[in-house]
Amino acid sequence: MSLINDMLKDLEARGGAEKVTGDVRSTPAAPVRSANRGLLFVLGALVILLAGAVAWLMVSEPEEPVLAAPVTTTPSVASQMNSSLTDSEEAAKSVQPAEPVPVVAEKEHDAAPVLPVPVEESTPTTEAPPVVSEPATVAVVDESSVNESRTQDTTEMIVRRHEPTAAEKAARASREGFAALRRNDWDLAARMLGELVLLEPANDDAREGLVIALANQGRLAEVDGVLLDGLAVGVEPARFAKLRARLLASRGEVAEALQSLAVAVPAVTEDPEFHAMRGALAQQAGDYALALQTYRKLVAFAPGNGTWQAGLAMALDQTGDSAQALEAYRRAYAAGDLEPALADHVRARLDTLSDRNESNEEM
Repeated sequence: MSLINDMLKDLEARGGAEKVTGDVRSTPAAPVRSANRGLLFVLGALVILLAGAVAWLMVSEPEEPVLAAPVTTTPSVASQMNSSLTDSEEAAKSVQPAEPVPVVAEKEHDAAPVLPVPVEESTPTTEAPPVVSEPATVAVVDESSVNESRTQDTTEMIVRRHEPTAAEKAARASREGFAALRRNDWDLAARMLGELVLLEPANDDAREGLVIALANQGRLAEVDGVLLDGLAVGVEPARFAKLRARLLASRGEVAEALQSLAVAVPAVTEDPEFHAMRGALAQQAGDYALALQTYRKLVAFAPGNGTWQAGLAMALDQTGDSAQALEAYRRAYAAGDLEPALADHVRARLDTLSDRNESNEEM
């Protein structure tokens, strides 16, 4: 508005300068005056339009007076932190902790630290300095040790689940060992039955099968050890006494075989085969008294057994009782179950003893 007023005053000053002293005017004064009037009219219209526009703006959107906010010296967050840290350091100086608290550097991605509440500078407080308390002890569990213990437990469970028991091992060894023995697989039979004997020392069937497998492999020294163990811990020691006596007799050790049978002597009714072997070994060893005693028991148990009758006859013949020997030979020959070689011997002795008996009668 002041600019427009200045322009109007300038125009009026120019118009006053153009007047001529007196009533006489120059010829070109009239056009200049009319031009100035048109310019003034235009400028006045512009002024009116501008005034109207300003008034409309003031009416439609009245501006709220902008009050200048009082400038306060509010400390920044950094300054507040520094001041709070300074206060904390001063308070820490007054309160000496019992032990120094180690400061652990925070990682880049840890949670944002909690900022202390700023204290206004204008209102200093006289509160007691903050007490530095020790952090609470938190029980920390080592996850690696927990996982390791879980892994060990799982491994032990798996091992226990897949490790066969002693009974399962014995059942497998028995199944495979006797199957190998039936098909004459002596090596596998010896291995499996040997394992079974270790698991079940009183298993007489397994021990006897092991003896058979080892003997067929020519491992006679091992056989003798297995048999001696059987005599000591077997349920039927006479069973292993017979096996050992047969082994020793096969090697020509008749006296040792007969001595082996003396370790465990069962009753005739329980094991007549044991006594039959003992009687035969006694005759081979020249112990005719033992042979006679043994065959008498066998014949009393089974009178119709020709072999045992023949054994009794030979024992009587060796002791000089020809009459009873002749009767025993006759019973043996009449049984009809003698082996050819034994039958020939019995027939020959019958003829000899019969002739001798007839001669004695004639005399």
